[in-house]
Amino acid sequence: SDKDRNFNLKLAASKLNGYVLQPGVEFSFNGVVGDRTEKEGYKIAHVIQAGEMVDGLAGGTCQISTTLYGAAFFAGLDIVDQTPHSRPSVYVPMGFDATVVYPTTDLVLKNPYDFPVVIHYRVARGEAVVEILGKERPWDEVVFERHVIDTTPFTTEERLDDTMPEGTQTLDQAGFNGYRLTR
Repeated sequence: SDKDRNFNLKLAASKLNGYVLQPGVEFSFNGVVGDRTEKEGYKIAHVIQAGEMVDGLAGGTCQISTTLYGAAFFAGLDIVDQTPHSRPSVYVPMGFDATVVYPTTDLVLKNPYDFPVVIHYRVARGEAVVEILGKERPWDEVVFERHVIDTTPFTTEERLDDTMPEGTQTLDQAGFNGYRLTR
């Protein structure tokens, strides 16, 4: 429903669609997609920053990196570097996400096969679908499992707002517990 976020999804995916990853070569999301700036056409939409949802440039890009991470996992690509979000994402199972922040936080993959693979994206109505295309894989099934090791309850933070009438409160955002897990 967020027009600008959907625009960002399509823009980031367009930089990856058709990308050929050669055998033994590493792929950097930030290296291929590049800096997410207004000059590059990105728009303001929701991003997670310091555990909070705020408006920021290129909101939605992490949905593209996350869907690529999932496809790469199931395609058997090597996950060289991946960082989860600071809070669970609504569009993917917990622990199965990959945040990206240019240039510091990257999703890095490697093609372990002796043949090239191609990244193919389709984005419509806020949904991103990615395929890793190549030769038939040498297994019948790939499974993702996660186990929650520890849960950290969220804390409440009060922020004074001089523009509000005295004695009133608003809830800016609901809290999210933190999780430590194995995958």
